[in-house]
Parts: sequence; C-alpha cells; structure tokens
Amino acid sequence: MLANPSAYFNGKKIPAAEARISAFDLGFTMGVSVTEQVRSYARQTPLMDRHLDRLFGGLAIMGLSAPFSREQLTAQVADLIDENGSALAAEDELGIGICITPGLASAYGQTNDGPTTLVYTYELKSADREAMIAGGIRLTSVSTTEVPASSIPKALKCRSRIHYYLAEQEARAADPDSRALLHDTDGFVAEGTTASVIMVRGGEIIAPLKEAVLPGVTLGYALELAAEMGIPVQRRAITKAELESADELMWLTTPVGIAPVTHVNGQAIRKNLSGNITQRLSEAWQSALCAT
Repeated sequence: MLANPSAYFNGKKIPAAEARISAFDLGFTMGVSVTEQVRSYARQTPLMDRHLDRLFGGLAIMGLSAPFSREQLTAQVADLIDENGSALAAEDELGIGICITPGLASAYGQTNDGPTTLVYTYELKSADREAMIAGGIRLTSVSTTEVPASSIPKALKCRSRIHYYLAEQEARAADPDSRALLHDTDGFVAEGTTASVIMVRGGEIIAPLKEAVLPGVTLGYALELAAEMGIPVQRRAITKAELESADELMWLTTPVGIAPVTHVNGQAIRKNLSGNITQRLSEAWQSALCAT
C-alpha cells in the first residue's frame, strides 16, 4: 500500500498529501483541465507516448502552453514509478495521473501566473484487476447522453465530467453492480464512464465511430493488436439492440486493460464470462505490454 507517496506539483516533488490546489484555480472553479491516466506494466510505461500525444493535443485545443516538455513529464512519471513503486508488491502496478489546468481565475481578483500541473500515482492491485476480469462488467444504458463534440471536442480528455457522475448514479439505481453505458444524442452507443466499449459479432470486432468517442489509448492499441492477430475490425455506428445481442462485449480502460462485459440492461451476453476473441485479445494485450 502507498502510505506516503510522492507527487510532482508544478514541477516540484513533494509528498502527495501536500499537493493542494487553490480554491481559485480554474480546475476547481470551472472544472477546466486537460488530463491523462497512464499505468505501469512491470514498472515501465510502454504506452506513454500515446498518452502524451493526446495530452499535448488537448492542451493545443485549450490554447494552453505546455508548462513542461514531453521529456520532462516522462521523467517525472518515471521518477514517481521508481520511488512509489518500491513500496508495492511485485505483482502490483501504479496508475499515474497527469492533470493540467489554466491556473488561477483572474475573475476572482487573482493573478494568473500560468498553468497548474499535478502528476500523481496510485496503487493498482493485481488481485483487483483479476477479480474484475474474472467477474466481468455489467452495463446499464442510461438516459444521460454523451456530451456532443460540438460542446467538448472528442480529442480532448478533460475532467469536466458531471455527466459521468449522473450516469453512474442512474445506472446503479437500476442495477447496483453495474456501470453506465452512454449513447450519443442520435441514440447510438458511445462509451462507458471512463472506458471504451466494443462488441464482437460474427467474429468481427466493431467499435463506435472515431468522431463519436474519445480516442481511447487502450481502445486504439487493442484495435491495432486485433488487426495484427487477423481479427477483422470495423468502426461504425452501433445501435442499442445490436449491443444487447452481441456475441461478446469488452470494457477497455487504462487501469484494467481489457475486461469482458457479461450483462447489458440485465441481459446476459453469453454464458461464458470471457468469449473467445475477448480472451485472445486480453492475453495478447498482457503479453505485448508486460514484455516491454
């Protein structure tokens, strides 16, 4: 367990408990931020460049100057993994959060002297991941819709996620053990809260259209692996009915990787918790990333 982890706050390494954001920071007053969640595999970060591509792309969308270079952020992450990871069991890993806000809000009489940056770590227990994969994910469709790209560009990963919170409340009211499944304003499948959702039908992996969802790092790498394995991949609009009758469903997110979905709206997807393609892709994922 991480008893006293370190973090980087505005480029300075300090105890994580001392990393305190100002009440006047735009990240707090308006939820304005650009963020990434990375994770370690065998204490390495093989997908770091992909996460940084999205992070710096998000900063460009926001019109923010990056307070640190890619190399500096990579060094901060590596240092935290080296220090904080030493407290973990060998089989456990670290999640790494990177959050950048525009800094203090001048509307409250504050002087904005540049962005606020926080890089922090948290424990990812192997047993928790294995339990999630073994038990699978239950999904519940909710009335809360995905925020359209006309409001928040899909390439921007941010912390302005009140719709995620509302969606989770709604899903758990219907099924306490489920996670929320959001649809877009046209009624097509979008994503889960904090995760991508893809399906398998007739031996083919089908994912939502690129322009309809966040460009998930886990999603992108998983689809590349599938193509390398000779599994057909298609991106198109997916209806709720198609998802409910899918051969297999997968939940893809940075902390877990690839987990099977067992139920949608109370209906079982298949008797086996992990279908053939889900299992093959999950094994390929672990093999590729843990070997780096």
